[in-house]
Amino acid sequence: MGEARPGGPFVPNHRHPGRPTLEAVHGPTAAEVDPDMTRDEIDDDLTRDDIREWLVELLLDRVRESRYPSYTLLDLIERWIPRRMIPEYLEVLREKVEHDRYPSIPLLRRIRRVAERLPHGHHHHDHEDRESAG
Repeated sequence: MGEARPGGPFVPNHRHPGRPTLEAVHGPTAAEVDPDMTRDEIDDDLTRDDIREWLVELLLDRVRESRYPSYTLLDLIERWIPRRMIPEYLEVLREKVEHDRYPSIPLLRRIRRVAERLPHGHHHHDHEDRESAG
C-alpha cells in the first residue's frame, strides 16, 4: 500500500491507472525537496483528510474489483469515508447486488444502513405514499 519513510511523511507507492497519486495532487513533499529536513521542519499541506480520502478511494477500487468484497474492507470504508463520497460507495455496492442472481442479505442491509447516513429527500412517490395512507 504505502510506506513510512524514516523522518518523513507517509507517501503511497501504489499506482492505480486513472487515479492521481498523492504526489500528483500535492506535488513533492518537503522531505523529497530537501531530504535533510526534519519532521518538525516539514511544512506540507497534505492533511489527515487527504490521506483518509486516498485510502477510501484505494479500498473502493478493491471493492469494485472483487466479486465478493470482504466485510473488513467495507467496514474500513464506512469508518473513514467522507460524507460526500457516500453516494459513490452506495453505487459500488448497488452494482454488486444488481449483478448477483442471489444478492447477499448482509450486503443489502449494509446498503440500507449506509443510505441512512444520507439526508432525507422529498421525492414524488413519498408524497403519494402519504396521501394513500391518509
